[in-house]
Amino acid sequence: WSSDVCSSDLLLAVPIRTDNRVLGVIRCVGRAKLNPREFTERDGEILQAFAGTAADAIVARRELELATNAPYLFVLMPFAAPFWDVYEFGIKAVAEALRLRCDRVDDMEFNDSILEQIRKGIERSDLVVADMTGRNPNVFYEVGYAHGLHKDVVLLTQDAADIPFGLKTHKHIVYEGR
Repeated sequence: WSSDVCSSDLLLAVPIRTDNRVLGVIRCVGRAKLNPREFTERDGEILQAFAGTAADAIVARRELELATNAPYLFVLMPFAAPFWDVYEFGIKAVAEALRLRCDRVDDMEFNDSILEQIRKGIERSDLVVADMTGRNPNVFYEVGYAHGLHKDVVLLTQDAADIPFGLKTHKHIVYEGR
Protein backbone atom coordinates (compact mmCIF):
# COMPACT_ATOMS: atom_id res chain seq x y z
CA TRP A 1 0.00 0.00 0.00
CA SER A 2 1.05 3.55 -0.40
CA SER A 3 0.08 6.80 1.27
CA ASP A 4 0.80 10.04 -0.56
CA VAL A 5 -0.26 13.64 -0.22
CA CYS A 6 -1.86 15.01 -3.40
CA SER A 7 -2.37 18.79 -3.17
CA SER A 8 -4.68 19.19 -0.19
CA ASP A 9 -5.83 15.53 -0.21
CA LEU A 10 -4.41 12.49 1.51
CA LEU A 11 -4.45 9.35 -0.62
CA LEU A 12 -4.23 5.71 0.43
CA ALA A 13 -4.19 3.14 -2.40
CA VAL A 14 -4.10 -0.69 -2.26
CA PRO A 15 -4.15 -3.08 -5.24
CA ILE A 16 -6.90 -5.68 -5.55
CA ARG A 17 -4.96 -8.73 -6.70
CA THR A 18 -5.26 -12.45 -7.17
CA ASP A 19 -2.27 -14.78 -7.14
CA ASN A 20 -1.20 -13.83 -10.63
CA ARG A 21 -2.66 -10.45 -11.57
CA VAL A 22 -3.94 -7.09 -10.39
CA LEU A 23 -7.71 -6.69 -10.80
CA GLY A 24 -7.92 -3.06 -9.77
CA VAL A 25 -7.07 -0.57 -7.04
CA ILE A 26 -8.97 0.61 -3.98
CA ARG A 27 -8.16 4.15 -3.01
CA CYS A 28 -9.21 6.24 -0.09
CA VAL A 29 -8.98 9.98 -0.26
CA GLY A 30 -9.02 12.09 2.88
CA ARG A 31 -9.40 15.84 2.78
CA ALA A 32 -6.48 17.29 4.74
CA LYS A 33 -8.46 20.42 5.59
CA LEU A 34 -11.30 18.38 7.10
CA ASN A 35 -9.16 15.72 8.77
CA PRO A 36 -5.53 16.69 9.14
CA ARG A 37 -4.61 13.17 10.37
CA GLU A 38 -2.50 11.23 7.86
CA PHE A 39 -3.26 7.61 7.09
CA THR A 40 -1.55 5.18 9.45
CA GLU A 41 -0.03 1.79 8.79
CA ARG A 42 -3.11 0.25 10.48
CA ASP A 43 -5.33 2.08 7.95
CA GLY A 44 -3.26 0.47 5.19
CA GLU A 45 -3.61 -2.98 6.75
CA ILE A 46 -7.38 -2.60 7.03
CA LEU A 47 -7.67 -1.46 3.42
CA GLN A 48 -5.39 -4.30 2.34
CA ALA A 49 -7.66 -6.82 4.11
CA PHE A 50 -10.65 -5.27 2.37
CA ALA A 51 -8.86 -5.49 -0.99
CA GLY A 52 -8.21 -9.20 -0.37
CA THR A 53 -11.89 -9.76 0.38
CA ALA A 54 -12.85 -7.83 -2.76
CA ALA A 55 -10.47 -9.94 -4.86
CA ASP A 56 -11.97 -13.15 -3.43
CA ALA A 57 -15.48 -11.89 -4.23
CA ILE A 58 -14.52 -10.99 -7.81
CA VAL A 59 -12.94 -14.41 -8.40
CA ALA A 60 -15.91 -16.20 -6.79
CA ARG A 61 -18.33 -14.28 -9.02
CA ARG A 62 -16.39 -15.27 -12.12
CA GLU A 63 -16.42 -18.91 -10.99
CA LEU A 64 -20.16 -18.70 -10.28
CA GLU A 65 -20.82 -17.22 -13.71
CA LEU A 66 -18.85 -20.06 -15.26
CA ALA A 67 -20.70 -22.63 -13.17
CA THR A 68 -24.10 -21.27 -14.14
CA ASN A 69 -23.49 -20.03 -17.69
CA ALA A 70 -20.91 -22.40 -19.14
CA PRO A 71 -22.15 -24.82 -21.78
CA TYR A 72 -23.42 -28.04 -20.22
CA LEU A 73 -22.25 -31.47 -21.35
CA PHE A 74 -24.28 -34.49 -20.27
CA VAL A 75 -22.71 -37.93 -20.59
CA LEU A 76 -24.57 -41.18 -21.33
CA MET A 77 -22.72 -44.44 -20.81
CA PRO A 78 -22.94 -47.72 -18.91
CA PHE A 79 -22.16 -47.43 -15.20
CA ALA A 80 -19.62 -50.25 -15.32
CA ALA A 81 -16.04 -50.16 -14.01
CA PRO A 82 -14.39 -50.28 -17.46
CA PHE A 83 -16.01 -46.94 -18.32
CA TRP A 84 -14.84 -45.06 -15.22
CA ASP A 85 -11.50 -43.96 -16.74
CA VAL A 86 -13.17 -43.12 -20.05
CA TYR A 87 -15.51 -40.76 -18.20
CA GLU A 88 -13.06 -39.26 -15.67
CA PHE A 89 -10.03 -38.80 -17.93
CA GLY A 90 -11.34 -39.00 -21.48
CA ILE A 91 -14.50 -36.91 -21.14
CA LYS A 92 -14.82 -35.01 -17.85
CA ALA A 93 -11.19 -33.82 -17.61
CA VAL A 94 -11.29 -32.61 -21.20
CA ALA A 95 -14.66 -30.90 -20.68
CA GLU A 96 -13.38 -29.10 -17.59
CA ALA A 97 -10.22 -28.01 -19.43
CA LEU A 98 -12.52 -26.52 -22.07
CA ARG A 99 -14.48 -24.81 -19.25
CA LEU A 100 -17.63 -26.87 -19.82
CA ARG A 101 -19.83 -28.14 -17.02
CA CYS A 102 -19.95 -31.93 -17.24
CA ASP A 103 -22.08 -34.56 -15.50
CA ARG A 104 -22.93 -38.22 -15.66
CA VAL A 105 -26.01 -39.19 -13.67
CA ASP A 106 -24.15 -41.47 -11.25
CA ASP A 107 -21.83 -38.53 -10.48
CA MET A 108 -24.74 -36.34 -9.30
CA GLU A 109 -26.89 -36.01 -6.20
CA PHE A 110 -30.66 -36.03 -6.67
CA ASN A 111 -33.91 -37.02 -5.01
CA ASP A 112 -36.05 -38.17 -7.93
CA SER A 113 -35.70 -41.36 -9.98
CA ILE A 114 -32.58 -42.00 -12.01
CA LEU A 115 -34.62 -42.00 -15.24
CA GLU A 116 -36.10 -38.61 -14.37
CA GLN A 117 -32.63 -37.23 -13.64
CA ILE A 118 -31.30 -38.56 -16.96
CA ARG A 119 -34.26 -36.99 -18.77
CA LYS A 120 -33.58 -33.64 -17.05
CA GLY A 121 -29.85 -33.88 -17.80
CA ILE A 122 -30.52 -34.45 -21.49
CA GLU A 123 -33.08 -31.65 -21.63
CA ARG A 124 -30.83 -29.02 -20.06
CA SER A 125 -27.70 -30.09 -21.93
CA ASP A 126 -26.05 -28.12 -24.70
CA LEU A 127 -24.18 -31.23 -25.83
CA VAL A 128 -24.61 -34.93 -25.15
CA VAL A 129 -21.76 -37.44 -25.32
CA ALA A 130 -22.85 -41.07 -25.44
CA ASP A 131 -20.65 -44.15 -25.28
CA MET A 132 -22.29 -46.81 -27.43
CA THR A 133 -19.71 -49.50 -26.55
CA GLY A 134 -21.45 -52.81 -25.89
CA ARG A 135 -24.79 -51.63 -27.35
CA ASN A 136 -26.27 -50.85 -23.92
CA PRO A 137 -30.08 -50.61 -24.40
CA ASN A 138 -30.41 -47.78 -21.84
CA VAL A 139 -27.80 -45.67 -23.62
CA PHE A 140 -29.51 -46.34 -26.97
CA TYR A 141 -32.87 -45.24 -25.51
CA GLU A 142 -31.32 -42.08 -24.02
CA VAL A 143 -29.59 -41.22 -27.32
CA GLY A 144 -32.95 -41.56 -29.09
CA TYR A 145 -34.50 -39.17 -26.56
CA ALA A 146 -31.65 -36.67 -27.07
CA HIS A 147 -32.07 -36.88 -30.86
CA GLY A 148 -35.83 -36.37 -30.43
CA LEU A 149 -35.04 -33.11 -28.60
CA HIS A 150 -32.66 -32.10 -31.44
CA LYS A 151 -29.66 -32.10 -29.13
CA ASP A 152 -26.14 -32.23 -30.51
CA VAL A 153 -24.94 -35.75 -29.74
CA VAL A 154 -21.42 -37.10 -30.10
CA LEU A 155 -21.23 -40.88 -30.10
CA LEU A 156 -18.22 -42.76 -28.74
CA THR A 157 -17.41 -46.43 -29.09
CA GLN A 158 -14.56 -48.88 -28.74
CA ASP A 159 -15.93 -50.86 -31.69
CA ALA A 160 -17.44 -49.22 -34.79
CA ALA A 161 -19.79 -52.22 -35.10
CA ASP A 162 -21.59 -50.95 -31.95
CA ILE A 163 -22.90 -47.94 -33.90
CA PRO A 164 -26.09 -49.10 -35.63
CA PHE A 165 -26.60 -48.42 -39.33
CA GLY A 166 -29.12 -45.64 -38.66
CA LEU A 167 -26.57 -43.72 -36.56
CA LYS A 168 -23.45 -44.21 -38.69
CA THR A 169 -24.04 -40.83 -40.36
CA HIS A 170 -23.97 -39.06 -36.95
CA LYS A 171 -20.76 -37.75 -35.40
CA HIS A 172 -18.95 -40.61 -33.75
CA ILE A 173 -15.49 -41.35 -32.41
CA VAL A 174 -13.92 -44.78 -32.20
CA TYR A 175 -11.44 -44.97 -29.34
CA GLU A 176 -9.13 -47.69 -28.11
CA GLY A 177 -10.36 -49.44 -25.00
CA ARG A 178 -8.59 -51.77 -22.60
